[in-house]
Amino acid sequence: LAKAIEDSKQFELHSHLAARSRSFAKLAKNDGPQVLFIITKDDQIKSLASKAVKKVGTNLKLIVHCAGSLAPDILPEIKGVDRPTLHPIQTIPEPNPEYLEGIAWMICSDSKEEKRFAKEFVSSLKSTDILELKQSQLPLYHTITVFVSNFTTLLVGAIEVMSSSLAIDKKRLKSAL
Repeated sequence: LAKAIEDSKQFELHSHLAARSRSFAKLAKNDGPQVLFIITKDDQIKSLASKAVKKVGTNLKLIVHCAGSLAPDILPEIKGVDRPTLHPIQTIPEPNPEYLEGIAWMICSDSKEEKRFAKEFVSSLKSTDILELKQSQLPLYHTITVFVSNFTTLLVGAIEVMSSSLAIDKKRLKSAL
């Protein structure tokens, strides 16, 4: 996701670790970014966010994580800094900004300002929609997204295995189905 956002040329992306990015270290010395995205494995969000906010300077207005299963309150609470969850409803198998075009996103937030930012952000990535969910809805939402991405792949794979015994050209059968 981070690479796709950077490649979209809509936003200047800085690494969360100053050691990995001189531009981030330089930016932090100049009061830092206004928005910090935490894009990592779900079980690392809390610790990474805690480390990152110590390095971002004083400009920070918004800290965002992109895990559809986790509420915004997993992020550090900082006075004057909003904390939404903003999740792309898309499997991103490789760093390619085209995967963000035409997709919907989910936001978990009660803030009008956070929702406004999210709408501008996803629009700049040529995404199409934002579903607004409450924290209590995240477990069901995440279950639905897991079903749609994983089970669809399993279903198509099972159909390919079953249809292999039909003695019909795979391309023709795939097109027909």
